[in-house]
Amino acid sequence: MNKVSITVGIPFYHKTTLEELALSINSILKQTFLPYEIHLIQDGPISKELANLVVDYVSRNDFIKHIKLDKSNLSTALNNSIKLTKTKYY
Repeated sequence: MNKVSITVGIPFYHKTTLEELALSINSILKQTFLPYEIHLIQDGPISKELANLVVDYVSRNDFIKHIKLDKSNLSTALNNSIKLTKTKYY
């Protein structure tokens, strides 16, 4: 598993389906070079099923972080994630 100094942010919200989020995360995890960090950016309240999916990925991968935000907008969600990154590239 090769990691590079990149953070990938994946914003999601209450209308995101389990399949959409899992597909997004799995797509990144299947790459030849993995990012140093993956930020799962929760924008507002979500369903219990979606929360369980996030907890599952975070518990199995120490480089996946869950960022919880009050309901905002896409640019605010991504900017919050960028502020928390530990890598040179986002």
